[in-house]
Amino acid sequence: MKKYLIIFVLLALFLSSCNLLDPNDEVPGWYPSTWTFSQSNMNNFTDVYSDFLQSYNIDHVLYEHFDSLCSHIFSYCSRDITLLCSTETESEKIDEFETSFSIFFDNWWQLFSVDSLDIDYITASVSERTGNLSADVYLENTYKYPLESRKFDLGRIQIGVDNEGYLETLWSTVIPQLPIPENPVVGLSEAKDILVGYTYTIYAWLYNIEVTLTREELGKSDLITYIENNSQNRFGNIKYRLAWKFEVTDGNVYVDAMTGEILRFKQTTIYM
Repeated sequence: MKKYLIIFVLLALFLSSCNLLDPNDEVPGWYPSTWTFSQSNMNNFTDVYSDFLQSYNIDHVLYEHFDSLCSHIFSYCSRDITLLCSTETESEKIDEFETSFSIFFDNWWQLFSVDSLDIDYITASVSERTGNLSADVYLENTYKYPLESRKFDLGRIQIGVDNEGYLETLWSTVIPQLPIPENPVVGLSEAKDILVGYTYTIYAWLYNIEVTLTREELGKSDLITYIENNSQNRFGNIKYRLAWKFEVTDGNVYVDAMTGEILRFKQTTIYM
């Protein structure tokens, strides 16, 4: 009996040294995180939107479109919603706008996002021709790993203010920020092995080029937050992955760092 116990202990130590018993090497059952349409979230947004219209006595809307997947405004316009800035010089106007909009956002963030996120930063400018102010508002990024494009992956808020300082247009492509694992199951070397022999197509102007990858053709690599946004309507979904990104000829290829699935080739070269 003692002999078998010793063998069992030695076997357990061996497996542990190989990381075969490490629970961190397992793919979570919820992976990849997936955002889908929620009627409850949409109902909450509808209530907030109705309160917004009533609070500012808005009875005429020039246009309104909603992102039903993420339960917020997609684009909206009406005149003289509320005064956000009244100063004359461009720099003062921008400073006043940033302060005023931050207060507006604290009260009405659910118009723009289903998640309660703080504003990270604002970029604003004033048109020399019209005097209108336009601004891009970026919310905080909660992810550990970099994104390919913060603007397009996480979305942003765009605001339009007329030349008298009144808010008139709202636009949002902000998405929820669902969790991804912090540690990859598929290591860098294994990801490279997976890509050897993978064939992708480069779309040139007059012809297409087929490329079959070798290990030597895999360039710079990064571990990234990879977001697949399939739609902005209730029938779509958004998936959140941890992925390896490799530079290759005329683009990048992506491997899921948890499952080893080859996600896609993204062409970055434009042939003219």
